[in-house]
Amino acid sequence: MRVKILLVLLLVTVLLGNIQLNGEGLSVSGTIGVFMPSDANYKVLYGSSNIMPGVKMAINLSDSLYVWGSYSMGTFSGESVMLKVPMKCKRSFLNFGAGFSLNMLRPVTLFLEVGGALANSEEESFGDTNNGSKTGLVVNGGMKIHILKSLFVHVTAGYIMADTQINDKDFKLGGMMIGGGLGFSF
Repeated sequence: MRVKILLVLLLVTVLLGNIQLNGEGLSVSGTIGVFMPSDANYKVLYGSSNIMPGVKMAINLSDSLYVWGSYSMGTFSGESVMLKVPMKCKRSFLNFGAGFSLNMLRPVTLFLEVGGALANSEEESFGDTNNGSKTGLVVNGGMKIHILKSLFVHVTAGYIMADTQINDKDFKLGGMMIGGGLGFSF
């Protein structure tokens, strides 16, 4: 699965690299987010919030329109409710889409993003491993503040919608993500 994700990121980078850059050009940031899952059973096993580090890249197409991609992942530990057997879950999100930014007063920019999501979950419990992947939708909004000409921080709140079935059981792989990051623009 990791090889597939890396191949998709490489393909997106190559395709986006051929677009003529306008405005700020390219921005890359390291992110940290708090993922709040929408699945009630997941919350019982692994908690109602999980920390997920990630990366984000955006390419401006004009002063206010851009395309973006991000990847975040985390591994979380828990235990079964009744038997107290240790469990582990790996969750990752590959998101991509289009964004609109509104420069308020330099250095503050507000943004709204919509796009697609590939949610992946791998759970190890009772000596068995269950995998599930699903495409879905993502909506983000936030604020970007330039500290220096090419250095910025951003805060983001978003929601990922992706539901799937694993072993004939319904799972909501998505949820709310609130976080921020530190990045560079070129």
